[in-house]
Amino acid sequence: MKKTFLLFLSMTLLIVLIHNVNAQTIGFNIILEKPSFLRYEIVSFRVNLTQDGIPITDAVVSARFYNSTGSLVATVGNMQSIKLYYNSSDQLWYGYWPIPWNPELGVYTLNVTANISGIVYTNSKQFEIRMREVREVLPPGFLAMTAEQLESHIDYGRLQIPGPYNETRNWTNIFKWANFMGADAVWPTKGYIAGYGGCNYYAPVNQSFPWCSNSYHGYQIECQKAKEEGFRCGAWIWPYSVFASADAEKNFGITFNWTLKYDCSNDQIVNNTGDISILDERAINHTVKMIRLLNISSIDMIGIDWEPSTAVDLRLVNDEFVREMNLQVPPDWNSYSQEEKMKWVGRRITYGCSGYNSTILEIWKRWMAFNYAKTIERIINESDFHGSFFMFTWEDVHGIHSPSIIHDAGIDIIAPMLYTAPARAGRSGNPCWYETAMVWPWGREITKEKVPNVVGGQIVWDRAYINCSYMTTREYPAPLEMYDRMMISATQMYKDGNITGLFWHDIYRCAGGGYATPYPYSCAEYAIAGGAAASDLRLKAGRIPVNLSIEAPDEVWYGDSFSGNITVTNLGSSSLNVNVILINNTPGWEFIAAPNTIISLAPSETKKVSFTVKSNLRNYNVDNRFMIAAKAVFGSNSTDQHLEFKYVHAKPKSIFSGKLKDKNNNPLQGKIVIYQRGSSNIISTNNTDSQGNYYFFIPSGIYDIEYNLTEFSFKLNDVDLSYDLYEPVSYLVKEENRITIGLNTNKSNFNPQKIEVIFPTRNPVRILKNNTDLERVYSLAELKSNK
Repeated sequence: MKKTFLLFLSMTLLIVLIHNVNAQTIGFNIILEKPSFLRYEIVSFRVNLTQDGIPITDAVVSARFYNSTGSLVATVGNMQSIKLYYNSSDQLWYGYWPIPWNPELGVYTLNVTANISGIVYTNSKQFEIRMREVREVLPPGFLAMTAEQLESHIDYGRLQIPGPYNETRNWTNIFKWANFMGADAVWPTKGYIAGYGGCNYYAPVNQSFPWCSNSYHGYQIECQKAKEEGFRCGAWIWPYSVFASADAEKNFGITFNWTLKYDCSNDQIVNNTGDISILDERAINHTVKMIRLLNISSIDMIGIDWEPSTAVDLRLVNDEFVREMNLQVPPDWNSYSQEEKMKWVGRRITYGCSGYNSTILEIWKRWMAFNYAKTIERIINESDFHGSFFMFTWEDVHGIHSPSIIHDAGIDIIAPMLYTAPARAGRSGNPCWYETAMVWPWGREITKEKVPNVVGGQIVWDRAYINCSYMTTREYPAPLEMYDRMMISATQMYKDGNITGLFWHDIYRCAGGGYATPYPYSCAEYAIAGGAAASDLRLKAGRIPVNLSIEAPDEVWYGDSFSGNITVTNLGSSSLNVNVILINNTPGWEFIAAPNTIISLAPSETKKVSFTVKSNLRNYNVDNRFMIAAKAVFGSNSTDQHLEFKYVHAKPKSIFSGKLKDKNNNPLQGKIVIYQRGSSNIISTNNTDSQGNYYFFIPSGIYDIEYNLTEFSFKLNDVDLSYDLYEPVSYLVKEENRITIGLNTNKSNFNPQKIEVIFPTRNPVRILKNNTDLERVYSLAELKSNK
């Protein structure tokens, strides 16, 4: 009886539903803008709702999106459902769905629900989220050496740099450096906006073509030379930054529409001077013109360095932003002036303002990224360049430099600046709060499939980066820090493996003597560190068939010699002739036996090549840690090498010497004993010669030093022998009832705070310091200053 009742009820409902549809025919048609969308885009669609052929204007229409597994997908701001609005002009319902950051690729389902007079209708349609076709796949372990500010200095000698082995200064030495580190490509700067005087030296400068002529002059020569030397050439430009905006207007009449930002302290919309808005058509036009100028056969890559000083341009606050990003605004929004609208948004996206809202900021960043990508795509399409494009980016995963968005806009090679990559594990006191901002978000979301060509870069430290480079932590060398940051990032930024390659930034800082220098390290050390990181990536990917390692002690004493081994293994299936080279241009060593020899290796065979060096330098700025480096070269290309290095601590020794003499310069004889600080442990002892001379060469440190003469002795406590110290005692005078000790206290590392005087026969009646009586005490516990 129960089953019969349920069946009857079901049949009754079915009859009623069919009756309603037949009585009122509902038209429900979804119109997608296109069948597939790139990841930077916003899915745009319309819905045609009719009842008996008449458009329905009074309904509640919403949409949800599902991936190929049927899971609901939220868009930015964690919006799980979006509301459609009715457009009376074409009598259709409109909806927009910003594609989430770094989405899964594949087929998605748009499900639209319409509530019409209390009855809910649904319809669905499928579309695809895809990525732009990959135009080029870089080889694993790709390495580009940048040359920032190289410009046209080749013509008038302003950039004359030495080679890696101190070759005669010449601009062409940049290619010797590229070969030295094993680079695949050279990326010189080839364009920035005019500002400084002299920018019209080679060509006129005007608003239509505002590029400083010095910045691009000579581009044919440089890239042609790169090709001849076996390197790819990638010229890069700064199209949206004006570094001297006031001078640009004063000297050349150049001005732009700057980005706008909100100043919550004054409740004002202000210009972000120097940062050109993407809405300025003049910037798009001059960028296209420059790329067309650089479109020559020897340049096979164009780079864009677009580093807006803020991720905010309130010029982009418009009706499309509110509508397409589904932003909830006040009911009277349409009555706001444009400035009021910008302020309303500015308060909510500016951290520290009273109205700050992280969800609205996320929505805003996605809107910025969408517009940013459209501008890049337009520039690339209109420039008609024959080769690949690369772009230097920030650490953004959810922002204007989101790698999947930049890729789909047309950038073939994403070059994130790893200057903010994490420091070596285990060190604390990190002053750079943003150091983990890059690696961890990338490693959670970015895969090789989603973003195929990632070339992360590291910078040669200069004083501007001292707080983030750990140059202040001298026991950990900055070039080793560079290598670590490169490798940590390279192996963790992809969710599923190592990134494609690296860029090393840059030879002008390192060897050109420009606005930054590698001090206190050598340029060779940074070049070796970058080259070693690239060759290790190549080794991991199987691109090179040779493995090399260095066997050397962790510590030696300054002035000592030691021997080590370079171990080379043939990982390939064919025999190889390998040139094993101990690199002899790193400071700190006298290269006694530095091999540069060719060995034959059968498949899987390992051989050792020995070397001998002697520590010959003390440099406390680097904590006396010096690089030993070697390479195994197995072919004629610059990349046919495996480069490795190791830092060895050359523990310093100091010279402690002098002459015991009286005030008339007559020699005195005695015995000098050096004690471990604060103990009776003797480190070294020596007698003066017939001329009163004494000499010690001992490990640097702080010691107690005792002078023993016939009738008395005295001890200098806490003497700093971190550096050489000569003749701290200038003279000694022994008179019948008086002993005078003259001390050289004008020395930078000698400022004695405690002197123990020992009298074997009788105690002194008085003790004076600089003719001032000192109070007598009878125990060390009573001893205070000047007693």
